[in-house]
Amino acid sequence: MRVNLPNLRQRRSRSQRTLRRAVAVVTTLVVLPWNVPAGAQQSRLEVTDPSSTVLPELNVVPVRTTGLTTVLKELDAAQGLVDAAQAGADAAAAEQGRLALALRDIQDDTARLTAAREAASRARYQALDAAEQAGVRQRLAQADNDAVQTVLDELAAQAFIVGGQGVSLLGDPETSPAAQGARYLREVFAEQGRRRDLALREVRRAQAARGEALAEAAAHEQDRRSLDRQLTERAAAARRNNLETLAQADAQRTALTEVARLQEPLRTAKLKLAEARRTMTVVGADFPLVILDAFVRAVRYEAEHRPACRLDWQLLAAISRLESGHGTSGGVRVDAAGQVPNILGPPLVPGSPFAVVADTDGGLLDGDPHYDRAVGPMQFIPSSWQIFGLDGDGDGDRDPRNYYDAALAAAEHLCRAGADTGTDEGRRAAVYGYNHSDEYVNGVLAARQSYLTLRW
Repeated sequence: MRVNLPNLRQRRSRSQRTLRRAVAVVTTLVVLPWNVPAGAQQSRLEVTDPSSTVLPELNVVPVRTTGLTTVLKELDAAQGLVDAAQAGADAAAAEQGRLALALRDIQDDTARLTAAREAASRARYQALDAAEQAGVRQRLAQADNDAVQTVLDELAAQAFIVGGQGVSLLGDPETSPAAQGARYLREVFAEQGRRRDLALREVRRAQAARGEALAEAAAHEQDRRSLDRQLTERAAAARRNNLETLAQADAQRTALTEVARLQEPLRTAKLKLAEARRTMTVVGADFPLVILDAFVRAVRYEAEHRPACRLDWQLLAAISRLESGHGTSGGVRVDAAGQVPNILGPPLVPGSPFAVVADTDGGLLDGDPHYDRAVGPMQFIPSSWQIFGLDGDGDGDRDPRNYYDAALAAAEHLCRAGADTGTDEGRRAAVYGYNHSDEYVNGVLAARQSYLTLRW
């Protein structure tokens, strides 16, 4: 950029040639929206990726992958290793969760089986007690039966004796002592017979009750033993679960350690991609990402310091295209830091088609101690750089060959005069102040229009 030149006619002749070249570029440029179709070769980063070396919102701006194949492969490989390690950690954690649920089921089963075993043991003891009581009753009944049988045996013996004596011939045979003794014996014998029958029935009932109680006790014992086996199985399952849980916890720790170890090569790969992306061409545009970053940062600066200017990056991009083809004049190319090899305009000497500008910086910027020359991608002459030059990249140096510095200086030049570049009239006024040529203004505005379809 050259300003305050005394000979606008000479300046305009140069602008006309520049404009013709610019118009040719504008009419042949195919501008694509940054919401590019599926399948288009492009590279993005996550918006919040800490590896990014451009503004976070520019991480989603796609760039052409030409020249990024090796870097992308390295990143994919590093990301794949991290993903695999993380998947292993996640799988181990999920398995631990499954094992925890399984252990809870085992514990619930164990509690249920333990309660059932205790119930079976109590029932067995109750059945054995019932069998013991039935046995006591059986023994008592048997003793009664034996006692009755003894009495019956004695009565039978007495009946035999009485019967052997016969019945007296004197007196009433029914009332004789022998007859009365016989009746008494019969009655006692009958009574003892009933007692024996009752005793025998009680023996049989007690015997049956004892048998049932013993059978019940045996069934409960079988249940208890079955429950013991199930409890043993649950205990073994709990031990296996514990070992598997420990193994999965160890696997998770190992996987997470691997994830942590792999983060550094992944970060390095992301940094390499972020660095490589800076010099790759933005999809749909004709400049690399680093230049877009410089434009957006300059616009952000003006939005903070001169919000009424309403500057957009598209206007800066249009000026950059016309001034130096985005830093490619003479076949040079911007590097990842935004630095451009020295782009010099022609010497502003007598006899040239441009206005004469005597040296203003001792050749410090342009290397010419006699006459000034425009410097850098935005083509500032040294005297203008002294007015507008700022440190856009924060490296402590104001360098017109650095896109961050040059873009910010251009933004300063457009906005300091107070124009509102958010309107057509304001844009024209600002660009005209940048270069006093209507043709130049028309070329810049046409170029700006071509960038308006780009969104991210």
